[in-house]
Amino acid sequence: MPSSDAFTYRIVPNYFFDDYDKGETDIEQVPPRFGLIDSSPARWNVFKAKIMDLNKTAPNETTYRVLFLGRHGQGFRTHWAKLNGDKNMTWGPDPKLTELGIQQARAVNSAWNAEIKHDMPLPQSLYTSPLTRAVHTALITFDGLLINSGNYAKGQKRPLIKEKLREVNGVSTCDRRSPRSHIANTFPQFDIEANFTEEDELWTADHRETEGELAVRLRQALDDIFNEDDATYISITAHAGAIRALLTVIESPPRKVHTGGVVCFVLEVKRISANHA
Repeated sequence: MPSSDAFTYRIVPNYFFDDYDKGETDIEQVPPRFGLIDSSPARWNVFKAKIMDLNKTAPNETTYRVLFLGRHGQGFRTHWAKLNGDKNMTWGPDPKLTELGIQQARAVNSAWNAEIKHDMPLPQSLYTSPLTRAVHTALITFDGLLINSGNYAKGQKRPLIKEKLREVNGVSTCDRRSPRSHIANTFPQFDIEANFTEEDELWTADHRETEGELAVRLRQALDDIFNEDDATYISITAHAGAIRALLTVIESPPRKVHTGGVVCFVLEVKRISANHA
């Protein structure tokens, strides 16, 4: 069955800057041109033509995709904490963006608006973690571009919330999600995947996901997306830990992604039989 197929992933080099060796303080939230190496006036048209050629000449079961990975903006106390708050603040479960986090997401929106003037391709599909700080970041990032715009009338897919894209799970109350009904009411611009439970049945107070468990979950998430979606340009909005696991899945060297930042990749995606996964 196609739904049970898995994939191998490889980054195609020489399209976006490598900044794997930079320290965290040296990484820009959104690099110029989203990191595209080509700085010519026709850069994005040249890029789109190259991606189209890669797909036209690709062997069977292989496609080339462009992945935009966005990390959510700053949230209230979104580091490890067993409690929901203290005498000064409530931060869990499922904290919201801070004002700085909102501004970080607006900066990414501005970067998109600047580059689409040079024909940068917008994502054809948007995916996000179910945690409030990620969904809100995606909403602000693509507000007026793909969300709250006229593009739905042109066949643009509605953004989709996927459970498996959430942050490292367990113990920390910051990573316990809101009920499905609350998410749906708060973010009506988004669809929620099928079989998404009302309450958070995955979070536990006594077990924190290991790096190995996290990598397995994020590989499943990416495989799910590519089994179901033939879009060439795909955006995922997630978290530091989830993005770290995704980078492992696509065989990227470790790299830091700024809070509210975006990294981009051209991926070679090869479908393999479930019997050989």
